[in-house]
Amino acid sequence: MARYSTIIISVVCLISAGLFAGQSSPSVLVFDFSRNNNTYTWNNSFNKNFDFGRLKCDLSVNTNSMLLKKPYKRWQEQLWTTFRAEYSIIDGVALAPFMSHTRNALENRIVYTSELKLSLPVRKLNFIEFTPFVANRAIKRLGEDPSGVDKGIGYGLGTITSPLKILGNEIASNVSYEYYDLNRIPYDKFNAGLFGSMKFNKNDTLTWRLHDGENTTRYFSRTVIGDSVQIVRVRQVKIDRRAEYFAKISLPMDVVARASGDLNFLSYYYNSGSVPVSMAQTNNYNEGRNYDIQFEKLFNKRLKLSAKYSYSWGEEDYRGSALDQKMELGEFSLNASSEITPGDSAIFNGIIGVTSYYGLHASSFNERDLMTQIYNLRYKHSFSPYFSGELISGFNNFHQIYTSSINSANNNENKTYLLQTDFAWNSGPEFKIDQIFAIQANYIIYDYVPNQSTTPSRIFRRGSSETRFGIKVTDRFSLMPGYLYRYEDYGKLIYEEDNWQMATGWDRRYHNLNLKVGYYLFANFYIEPEYSWEMKREYNHIAGISEYDQSDIIIREQRLRDLKQIAAVEVIWRFGEAESLTMSYSRREWDIEDRDKDIMEFVSISVRYSF
Repeated sequence: MARYSTIIISVVCLISAGLFAGQSSPSVLVFDFSRNNNTYTWNNSFNKNFDFGRLKCDLSVNTNSMLLKKPYKRWQEQLWTTFRAEYSIIDGVALAPFMSHTRNALENRIVYTSELKLSLPVRKLNFIEFTPFVANRAIKRLGEDPSGVDKGIGYGLGTITSPLKILGNEIASNVSYEYYDLNRIPYDKFNAGLFGSMKFNKNDTLTWRLHDGENTTRYFSRTVIGDSVQIVRVRQVKIDRRAEYFAKISLPMDVVARASGDLNFLSYYYNSGSVPVSMAQTNNYNEGRNYDIQFEKLFNKRLKLSAKYSYSWGEEDYRGSALDQKMELGEFSLNASSEITPGDSAIFNGIIGVTSYYGLHASSFNERDLMTQIYNLRYKHSFSPYFSGELISGFNNFHQIYTSSINSANNNENKTYLLQTDFAWNSGPEFKIDQIFAIQANYIIYDYVPNQSTTPSRIFRRGSSETRFGIKVTDRFSLMPGYLYRYEDYGKLIYEEDNWQMATGWDRRYHNLNLKVGYYLFANFYIEPEYSWEMKREYNHIAGISEYDQSDIIIREQRLRDLKQIAAVEVIWRFGEAESLTMSYSRREWDIEDRDKDIMEFVSISVRYSF
């Protein structure tokens, strides 16, 4: 019955909103349904704004229901409804009621949260707006421990100042405080922010922001002391402080500099009197600072260069946990883009950096340096207005070096090479071809290998060819076929006879045929059926003996045959600019050798309507 109550509440809210529909802005109504073999999901929402002159209202209703069928049937549901309004009493003073209700349910565990708040926004002063409020909040828990009702009165005050010009800066601020005296888990929140921006030398700017927040929560916790369990009252304090800035400065020779940075500090403190708290309630903090400086220059409107240096420092302290550490990063990056000729263009970007990890309280076995190198190059050439080609190459290397002798055997380099070509033939809107060839190799090489036969060094290689067509048969009918072939292999990487050699462990071949058809039944009704055939075969490479001369050989035997067939259709019906109906269905048959055939069906229906 729980899911039906959610639907009933939603319908009542929608009907109530409809009573005002003639005097308000358009509403937005959304219904989404999707399902597969195991999960059914409903997502519905309704949003409505009302404007009656001195009275303005906003209603929002959202529901989510999910049925999980395996390993046993269970429902998970959410309902959240909010209503806010503002009535202008006199010029600059308003009355703003707010109501909200949420329902979260998982099987027999249900949590209701309701709040009624009354605010009094005062905007009569020139530079400041302040909003006091009183509220009543209740949280009811059913079917979980501790169950019962947590309720109480709340009050607070929020202030916002309009931008004031001080020493060339436009400065604004906000301060807010709220306290809820709930009988089980009372809490209070304080937040303050100061913002500034300044323009100078026409195009140069400086912006900055300061934030300070502190939240205090009091709750009951079970603590084991000896052979007994005690219930203690815990006070948790969360402190969140941040400062950040951004500057843009024009330098001589048309160089543009950008600088940014931030400082951050986040901590949790716990107090339970003389009773010790659990490990999950231990004081901890996380602080850091980040700085960036970047220089840009445009040469002859054809070449743009950008160089950037970044520095980061951070500290994490969980009071003796293995996660405690310090981190320091220095990184340099270079970006270049150029239009060499009207038909040729190139883009290059590169990053070089070192990240160091240290033990926070003492030397740690996990201390290490990580050197990062990333380079990418894209070159595009137009052979004619109808034919173009692009060359893409990339290299990255992550070299990890442990400074602790106990872990030095884990020092390794992780290198990846990529080479890809993309050719596009566009003879017009009626016929298009895209052809992509790509090869990739990933080497993981350990610095210390005591025995080549058991080396942890390894290599993964991949090569692929993909062809995509776009064929416009008529203005309403189009075909989009495609074919993908991919080869992959994996094995140990052994250094013998002054050269790297690969001992292949397995290889894989993959074929994918795909056909998609697009058809407009009429102007706003589009249907797109699709069929996909995928075949994957994997082979093991194992040591064996030749039947002819009894010599050692490598035997290649099939270990997996994987066939997937997917049939799908999507229908899109547009009633207007913001109204539409989308439906999709797909069926996947997955046949793996020596296993039962797996059949999955996916259904999705989505309605968006404004009225």
